[in-house]
Amino acid sequence: MNLKHEDTRLFVKLAATFVAIQALTLLLSPSLATPVSVLTAFLLLAALLFHFRRLADADRERHARRVQAVAELTRLLPLRRPMPPMQGWSASPELATTLLSVILDHRPTTVVELGSGVSSIVVGYALELAGRGEAVSFDHNADFLEATRHELVRHGIKSVTLSHAPLGTITLNGHAAPWYELDDSALPGTIDLLVIDGPPRMVGRDSRYPALPMLRDRLSPHAVVVFDDALRAEEAAMIRQWARPTDGWSWSVEHVPSKKGIAVLRRLGAPVPDNPMAPATMTS
Repeated sequence: MNLKHEDTRLFVKLAATFVAIQALTLLLSPSLATPVSVLTAFLLLAALLFHFRRLADADRERHARRVQAVAELTRLLPLRRPMPPMQGWSASPELATTLLSVILDHRPTTVVELGSGVSSIVVGYALELAGRGEAVSFDHNADFLEATRHELVRHGIKSVTLSHAPLGTITLNGHAAPWYELDDSALPGTIDLLVIDGPPRMVGRDSRYPALPMLRDRLSPHAVVVFDDALRAEEAAMIRQWARPTDGWSWSVEHVPSKKGIAVLRRLGAPVPDNPMAPATMTS
């Protein structure tokens, strides 16, 4: 069971509540201080136990989802080598099964992935199962990209191309954010599936916001976007903003349960030609 910042805040609130009630009781009716303290402590302990019970239940549900996802991957993917660990910063089993499901359902011809790794291997195998499609995966970390390249070779995956994309600073609608210096020649003219799993949060706030504004003119009429880490507050707000109908574009949003959250956006509308998006500039 993992304790988070919310748990610490809860402990602090409960302790402050106990102290406040005790102080108020001593001030108004000192003779009731002991029974009130006992009752308050009992109620606060019950609240803690209920909170930990919810945490334990959530952990069991997450574990069950991960076990099911791993079982589905090993059953469906034509694995030729063991998969790298799917934990920590790597793609989760839930993200892997989501990518597999989306690719088998939509059979994209072109896939663009922002952030490489285990997900690149899954995409390669999924395209093989779908019987068509090519992918290009961009990453700002050259060492990590090389490690991914090594894994793709080990697995015999040839449908995924890797491209190094250092991070620069992009100015979009007056807002500066870190963003990939994408090799335009490596980008397909039309993108059927866009996988957003980078840049990492550590490089700056709203680092993934430029993804849709910068690439949406290349998205096909029925494009799908898979977004990892969708439970983080700024990413959740970003997805809500993207999903608002604007300039003739509209999206359906499906949330896939996972520890970090996964959102699948499916395009419902086409852009209005005479209302282009605001221009953006890139500086290294």
